[in-house]
Amino acid sequence: MEIHDIDNIIIRHLCGEASESEEALLSDWLKESKENKKYYKDLKKIWEESQSVGAFTKASFDAEKAWRTIRPYHEKKSRLVFKIIASLAAVAIIFFSVYYYTYYNEGLRNDLIVVSTSKGEEKKITLPDSSHLILKENSILKYHDTFEAKARYVELSGSAFFDVYPLQSNPFIIKTPIINVKVLGTKFLVDNYSKDSAVVKVTEGSVRMYTSETALGYSNGIDLSMGEEGLFVKKEDSFASEPFNISNIDAKEKGILEFKNTPLPLVVKDVEEYFHIKIEIHSARLLNQKFNARFSDPTLEKVFNSIEVSFNCQVIPDSGGYIIK
Repeated sequence: MEIHDIDNIIIRHLCGEASESEEALLSDWLKESKENKKYYKDLKKIWEESQSVGAFTKASFDAEKAWRTIRPYHEKKSRLVFKIIASLAAVAIIFFSVYYYTYYNEGLRNDLIVVSTSKGEEKKITLPDSSHLILKENSILKYHDTFEAKARYVELSGSAFFDVYPLQSNPFIIKTPIINVKVLGTKFLVDNYSKDSAVVKVTEGSVRMYTSETALGYSNGIDLSMGEEGLFVKKEDSFASEPFNISNIDAKEKGILEFKNTPLPLVVKDVEEYFHIKIEIHSARLLNQKFNARFSDPTLEKVFNSIEVSFNCQVIPDSGGYIIK
């Protein structure tokens, strides 16, 4: 077998690319003589030592020693050594080029920004597209300093009120641990504190609340318009919607609870959320009653007294919550 041919087969063998027939030829060639075995062994050693990045940057590879070891065969193996080194150099160049582009160049142009809030803390944030949001307490928001051309992605854990700048060709998508929200430009609240459920409240425009999206469309989701609240329950993998009182979407920030001809069940929801309590209505006649009131710096006593006077009813404590009857 010509030296040129065996050189090529050894290269392919060391790269793991040799065919079955080439592996058989190499095996037969090695059996022919001890010189062939030593030739292969010495070149394999060069290959293995060259696999370490240190062979290019450190003194771990003793070229003088390796040369003395294989000097008797230098005329035969010179072409192979050159091919090995050239191959490794090409691989190294490609690797570091990809590394530079991915981790350095891209990183400079599109850094990940993480904003978090602690208990009782809120932060106002302006995004790269001029959208605005209020990040509620105990929440985390992640986004890049430059949005993609096809979509504006942010990640949310917790709760935030969004005022999204309208861009018809570039949808705004919020990813949470259990649901996604897709809009073009609108105002809405996303509440994702619970790992088992999520709530979206729309104060302007419309949004799409969904779990996943494919080329064929949304696999599971619901469309919400202004004044609608969407609820997703993970255990049931289900969506539902109902009206909510837009006036109190930012009640905590303003320190005001306001009700204008609001059905009592919706009044109860707002009071529950504001004071973090549970309230049940135990009178059928009260379910269709409408409530009108405005409370600055509201307290439970003020709200309950007003409800009792307006509807001639009672609000009493009961097992960690309250009952209206």
